[in-house]
Amino acid sequence: MGEILTGQRHFINTAFLAVPLLLVFLYWYTGIAALYFAGAALLVIIFLSKSDIIAFCMLFALLPLENMLRMEGAPFSIVSVVIVLLFLKLFIQRKFKLDLVMFMMIVFMVFFLGLHTLVYSRLFDLDNLRFFVNIVYISSLFLVYKRTLTLKALIITKYFIFGTALLLLFSLIYTIFTLQIDLLASRLYGLREDPNYIAVMFSIATGLCLINLHQKRMNPILCNILMLFFMAGVLLTQSRGGLLAFTPNFFCYAYLMLKVDKRQVVVSAVVTLFLVYVTNQNRVFVDSVFENLTGRIDNADSDGGSGRLDIWMAYLHLYSQDIGQLLLGPHENVYPKQGSGVIVAHNLVLGAIAQSGGINLIFIGIAFVNLAKIIKDVSGVYGIYMIGLLPIVIMGAGYFFLDAVFINVFIYAFVLSLMIIYLRPELQMKRDSREEVLRFDKSTLIGEQ
Repeated sequence: MGEILTGQRHFINTAFLAVPLLLVFLYWYTGIAALYFAGAALLVIIFLSKSDIIAFCMLFALLPLENMLRMEGAPFSIVSVVIVLLFLKLFIQRKFKLDLVMFMMIVFMVFFLGLHTLVYSRLFDLDNLRFFVNIVYISSLFLVYKRTLTLKALIITKYFIFGTALLLLFSLIYTIFTLQIDLLASRLYGLREDPNYIAVMFSIATGLCLINLHQKRMNPILCNILMLFFMAGVLLTQSRGGLLAFTPNFFCYAYLMLKVDKRQVVVSAVVTLFLVYVTNQNRVFVDSVFENLTGRIDNADSDGGSGRLDIWMAYLHLYSQDIGQLLLGPHENVYPKQGSGVIVAHNLVLGAIAQSGGINLIFIGIAFVNLAKIIKDVSGVYGIYMIGLLPIVIMGAGYFFLDAVFINVFIYAFVLSLMIIYLRPELQMKRDSREEVLRFDKSTLIGEQ
């Protein structure tokens, strides 16, 4: 339980993860299914061989790559398999704990599964099913390990940054060489990813870099390079939601530059000047990217998939016509359509209602509030650290333009925010304890003299 990830252990774990992730990426690049199954098997072995806390930390490296880890035609991702197996591992080892609210969530999940099966003659959506498994799994972990997980918040951020850096690298390779798309004329796509989705991941990773920069837990040169890398990724996706999600990072960066030491300010200034130089040397490419992004912002109220306002109005009209569709979600044959295809809601709340109904939103809200209460209670702190809100603020802004299909990743951004919020008092307590020890040692030496 008290196992601490050292720098060497962290490097070894990321190296272990990189091998199966590369195998899965090569499956998409070559089409050889054996590579996917080999990568999936390695991932399962790695996670089951780790302790509960280390496995939870490493899980954050997989989240940005979730759709890459979903084999073509498969109903779920390797990430889903890993989470369910980790959940079962807790249960088998008799470390599984539940409070009353989480128990009621399980009862609700079983009831809602049966209700959906009766009303729509189809099984409950797997993404919603995994949502409840996620909530119960994370709640149980915090009830078992208490403050230990909160103290590992900064370690977890580095795993998420690592996974997001791989997402951007794989996306560039796949878009340019496999899809053979000219980024001057089109957007950056990931492996089966929505550009808006990967843009939000890049924005969150940038925010986590800022938090590590402020805590002096990451080399400032590496931190600034990673932030530039992710910012370029957001611009290449030409995502309006991604741009909105990235905006809090600019304000946070400006604020932190007033608080950090002179060395970091100098490094940031040098990196900024380098960015200006590179931009000036590639004016055609930069102008093309910004022109495309501006065009997408201008047509936000246009008809069809490129717009958003008309889609939102269509879904609001749909829900207003029938209280049953608002509470249980609409039937598949009444979804707003464009041509022969269904248009997704492109909004977290509207999409969640479409996916499983407004009743589900109420219980999702209760689950989030209860999870926040559990983390606060077990962390045993006496204050908050507001910069921890950055991941969930970024994700909330980006998901204003995204559908609820990625709500599982939303859970982990929420949990990570809570862990960082309660991080500062814990670290401050450790610093105070260390200073007291030093003062005691000095007074002892003076007394002996």
